[in-house]
Amino acid sequence: MSSTFSPDQLERYARHIVMREIGGPGQKRLRGARVLVIGAGGLGAPALAYLAAAGVGRIGIVDDDIVSLKMLQRRLIHAGHRVTTACDGDDALRLSLQECPQLVVADWNMPGLDGLQLCQALRKIASGQRIYFLLVTGTDDEESVVKAFEFGVDDYITKPFNPRILLARINAGRR
Repeated sequence: MSSTFSPDQLERYARHIVMREIGGPGQKRLRGARVLVIGAGGLGAPALAYLAAAGVGRIGIVDDDIVSLKMLQRRLIHAGHRVTTACDGDDALRLSLQECPQLVVADWNMPGLDGLQLCQALRKIASGQRIYFLLVTGTDDEESVVKAFEFGVDDYITKPFNPRILLARINAGRR
């Protein structure tokens, strides 16, 4: 990956480059990132759109709604991103092992392995211990938050989420 931005990339990422939270070095890290988003339909779709707009290099999508999955995949491929897909938590684990993402954004509730089970399975292997795991859920009670961290998640964000806060958390996980 080139260490400089092309004129088109400078124009596309200008807003992020001038943000204190990201800057030029952060944008370069985003461009080289591999992110797996699990539970991408519904509220996950805006997260994918924002990650794509932010310039994340490779995006993996996991959702059990095949129509949503294929629409998101086509949209991101058309925008020039490298995209991989899976349909449930079990496929997400296989995809994580194949792609070795630096970051996993997982919904707590999904078919097969849920977000906590996926995190726990990844933490049992060496490459999975290096993945920054961000859990997305509609639950924010104290017991659920504590349980998530006990299962090994690195960060936790509740729905609906602010895209800037999501990006800031992702960037923090890339440090």
